[in-house]
This record gives sequence, C-alpha cells and structure tokens, in this order.
Amino acid sequence: MSASVIGALRVNLGLDSAEFQTGLKKAQGSLGLAARSFLAFSAAGATAGAALTGIVAPTARAANEISRLSQVANTTPEALQRWSAGARTVGVEQEKLADILKDVNDKVGDFLSTGGGEMKDFFEQIAPKVGVTADQFRNLSGPQALQLYVSSLEKAGVSQAEMTFYMEAIANDATLLLPLLKGNGAEMDRLGVAAAGLGAVLGREAVEALRRTHLALGQVSTAVAGARDRMAADLAPAVEAMALAFTASMQEGGALRTVLDGLGTVAAGAALLAACDWTQVADAPVDRAAWAAYRQTLRDVPEQPGFPAGIAWPEPPAA
Repeated sequence: MSASVIGALRVNLGLDSAEFQTGLKKAQGSLGLAARSFLAFSAAGATAGAALTGIVAPTARAANEISRLSQVANTTPEALQRWSAGARTVGVEQEKLADILKDVNDKVGDFLSTGGGEMKDFFEQIAPKVGVTADQFRNLSGPQALQLYVSSLEKAGVSQAEMTFYMEAIANDATLLLPLLKGNGAEMDRLGVAAAGLGAVLGREAVEALRRTHLALGQVSTAVAGARDRMAADLAPAVEAMALAFTASMQEGGALRTVLDGLGTVAAGAALLAACDWTQVADAPVDRAAWAAYRQTLRDVPEQPGFPAGIAWPEPPAA
C-alpha cells in the first residue's frame, strides 16, 4: 500500500473514530479490572477444583443418589447397595430397583390402609396357605417385604405362570429379580456380600458425609454462577458502549466503515495494477507510456475527493 493511501486512511481514522475510542476506553477499564479479579479467583481454586471434579464430586453425587433412592425404597443405604449389586446381574439398575421396591411399599401400604388393591388377592389366596399375615409386612423395609412376598409364593407352590402374575402385580419388572430371590434370597445375599467384600458398599456414615459434600458442592456451583452473573452485570454497560460505538462506526460515513471501504478499494486497485504488470516489460507489444499513465492513475485513486465512497476508475488504454 502506498504512503499516500496509508496517510489517507490514518487521517480518516483519526478524524472519525472519537466516539469509538471513548467507548473502547471505558470498556478497557472495566474489562481489565474484571480480568484481574477473575484470574486471581481462578488461580486460587484451580488445584482444589481438579481434585473435586476428578474424584470427590462424582462419588459425592453417587452417594447423594444412594441416599435419595434408599428413602424411596424404604431401606438403608447399605441394603440398597447390596441389592443393587445383585440386581445389576439381571439387568436391573439401581434406580429401577428403587422403583420396584417403592411399588412394593405402596402396594403393601394400600392393603394395610384399605384392605384392597393389588395385594388383596395375595392375602386372600396365598398368605393363609403359608401362615403369613398382613401385619407381618407392616414394619418391613422394601427389600424385606419383597423377599417375604417371594418366599411366601414359593412355599405356596405356585406355578411359574402364577409366580409371574403375582410378581408383576406387586411391581412392574419385579419378575426380573426372581432368580435372585428364590431360595430365601440366597443368591441376592451372596452377591451383596461379594460387593461389600470388594469395598463397593459404602457405610451409612460415609454415604451421609458424601451427601453433605454433594450439597456443599452444589452451593459452590451456585456461588460461581452468582459471581459470573454479577461480573456480567458489571461489564454490561461497558460492553454496551463498545457495541454501540462499533455499530456507529460501521454506519455510512463511520470511521471503521470508511477504513474498510478504503481497504477494499485499495485492494481492487492493487489487483488491477497486478493484472497489467506485464505491460511494463521491455518487449511488451503495447503502448508502454499509455499503460504507465494508466497505472499511475490507479495509484492516485485514494487521492480522489470522493474516496472511498465515490471514485472514478480510469479506463485502461486501448489494446
């Protein structure tokens, strides 16, 4: 780009960009302060954040889920984990198991309260045969109630079809657990003991401590989100001023609009010059003087009074 072009662009930018510079300076002050605060905050929490994210946070989240689901299933966290270890072997995940046990509690509670519901047929047709009463179910946990239910059906000698009917009556997909609950739940017990032996069953105190940690981490997330929102609110006026200044500078006649239009025009002129470089070769079969004058006119385009909004491109010499 020629010195005259650079000069013209510099003058235009200097004369027309006052509004943009004012907005930019305001933004720079706020952005600088925010950046320093954010960097200090980030450095202080980087090491702790890595440990929380990589190890503690997932375990705390899982423990919170165990605590929640054990309440849904009306059992202890340890019992739920032992049963979950067994249930996974038959394709029943922990959340589904909790739903099954919740349904068991609901059906038992329904019969104890109303004398009807899905358990009515069991207590009228099966329970009397094996000496089981509704009151025996009253204070049982979800796993204990389901195990007593299955054991009673086995003692009554029901067929496989009847077993399936009664299992699905008490909870959808409860039939999937039958291989674990037959024989007084021997297989479920074996798998639960194996899981505990491998350290895969957290004790009540550990679950509670991790549950509290999960809640604390949730508060950290809330605090970080609040800090982010406050920073955004503080920065909003500066960003708005910068955006308005930029928009204004891109309007017709604005500083950046003038510069960009000028650069586009200069680029077009440079392309035209490059396209006719060959005319200045010593043995070019053209009027070299005419082409030299044309090329100079191209170089002088930025000096035109209307540049860059209104310019007159020169016509190339006749071939």
